[in-house]
Amino acid sequence: MLLVAILLHAPLAAQTLQQEILPSNPSRYAAFGNSVAMDGNLLLVGSRDKPVNNLNYAGSGYLFRKVNGTWVEEAWLTAPVPEVHDEMGYDVALSGEVALLGAPDFPSSSYSGTGRAWVFRRTNGVWSMEQELVPSTAYWDSATGREVALGPNVAAVVTPMSWNVDAQVTIFEYSGGTWTETALLQPPVAFADFGTEAVFANNGQLAISDTTAVYIYEKVMGSWQRTTSLSPPPNVDARGFGHHIAFDGARILAGAPNTAIDGLFDAGRVFMFSASSGAWGLEQIIDSPLLGTTFGFGANPSLDGNLAVVSSSEGVHVLRHDGREWVVEPGFSPATLPSGGYFPISCTVSANQAAFGASGTFTPGVTADGGAYVYTLDPPFHLRLTNGPLVANDNFKFDVHGAGPNAQVWLAYSLAGLGSTSVPQLQTTLGLQNPGPVASLVADATGYGSWDLLIPAGTTGLSVWFQAVTFGQASKNILAETIQ
Repeated sequence: MLLVAILLHAPLAAQTLQQEILPSNPSRYAAFGNSVAMDGNLLLVGSRDKPVNNLNYAGSGYLFRKVNGTWVEEAWLTAPVPEVHDEMGYDVALSGEVALLGAPDFPSSSYSGTGRAWVFRRTNGVWSMEQELVPSTAYWDSATGREVALGPNVAAVVTPMSWNVDAQVTIFEYSGGTWTETALLQPPVAFADFGTEAVFANNGQLAISDTTAVYIYEKVMGSWQRTTSLSPPPNVDARGFGHHIAFDGARILAGAPNTAIDGLFDAGRVFMFSASSGAWGLEQIIDSPLLGTTFGFGANPSLDGNLAVVSSSEGVHVLRHDGREWVVEPGFSPATLPSGGYFPISCTVSANQAAFGASGTFTPGVTADGGAYVYTLDPPFHLRLTNGPLVANDNFKFDVHGAGPNAQVWLAYSLAGLGSTSVPQLQTTLGLQNPGPVASLVADATGYGSWDLLIPAGTTGLSVWFQAVTFGQASKNILAETIQ
C-alpha cells in the first residue's frame, strides 16, 4: 500500500515541548539560535549576528540553565573587545561549566579577520572569559573558529579550507589554569574540506570529518593520533557525507542529506557507525522515511547514547535505538514557529531532552531575531511500515513502537480517509473516517510489536489509511497507502 509513502500527522505533537527560548535583549537580525549546545541542564545558544555596543554582527552567546523545570537565562557572553562583523557564536560548544564560542571574522573591521575562539568558565556562580584561543598558524581571512569542539580540558578550533590553503585543526589543552596549543592536525586527504565538523566525546576522543570520511583522533603516548577512518560502503550513494556528523564515543552518526534514493534527489540518509570490542564498523544505514515528501534527511545531527536527532525539510526526526535497530520516529516542528520561519537550523541532544535553533520573527516588533525550542524526547506511540511497495496478494509488515509495556494494540484502517472517530471503549479518538479493525497484538515489555499480514487479492488501486490504537491513545502518525 505504499505508492508514494505519504505520512500524515495526527493532531498531537510527537514530542513534548518544554519551552520556547528567547533572549532577554532581542535585536533585529541577530540570528539567535544559529548554533546550540547542551550539556545536561545547561544550554548555550549562539547569536552570531547580534549587535553588541551598536556594532552590527559582532555576535554573542547566551547561557540558559534549567531551574525547577524552567529554562532561565544565566549569562550573556560577548567578546572582551567586540568589533563589527566578528560573528562570535558562529559555532558553540559546551563541556560541563565551560563554554567555547567561535568568531571566524574577528578582528573584522574589513570583513577579513583571522578568526579565533573564546573560552568562558563559570566560577563561584559567575561566567567570565577565561582565554582567547588563536592558533599559531591562523592567517588573514582564514575564518578560524567557524567550527569548534570542546571536551574535558581539551578544545579544537578549525581553520577551514580556502581556495589555495588547506584546512587544519588546532588542539588546545587546559592545565594549570591555562589553555596551551599542543597539536596541529593536518588533513588526511588534501582539499577535501577537513574539519567540516569536529566533535569531542566525553572520553576525550575527537571525531573530525571531511567529504570522504570521518576520522577519530585520540591522545596516545602523549601525542594526538588518527586511530580510525570511517567511510560509506562502496557503490552506496552518500552525497553530502561528512558535512554533518555527531559523536558520543560509542557511535558516530554521519548524515548524507544530498543522497538520491529511488531517483529522488536530496532525499537524504544517515550512516550509523558503532564500536564493538574496540573495532569500528557500519551499524545501520537509515534512509529518509518519507520518500517524495521529505528532503535533506540527515542534516544537523546530534547523538547521545540510544537517542539521536537529525533535521529534514519536515523538521526534526528523532532516531531511537529500540534494542534491535535504529527507528525513525515521526517528524515534528513547533506549532508556534513564526510564519516564514525555518526549523531547525541547529540541533543538540543530551539525555532525553534536545534543543533546536530556529529562524524567524519570534519577538513582536523585532525582525528575524530567531529563537530556540527545548523538547523532552518521550518515546511516541507510532506506526511504521517496514516493507513496500505493497502489492495485492502479498504480505506486508507494520511495526508499532511506544505502545506501553505489554499493551493490547489494534491496527485500524479506513477506506474513507482522514476524520475524527471517538472510540469510547478505548477512551481515545482515531484520526480516521469509518475505521475498522485489521488485527491486534500484545506489545512486548518495551512497547514494541509487529504484524505480518496478507493483502487480499483483487485490491489493486485501493487507497487505505492505517493507524494504531491502544487504551487511551492513538498512534501519533497515520499511514496513507495505495495498493499496487
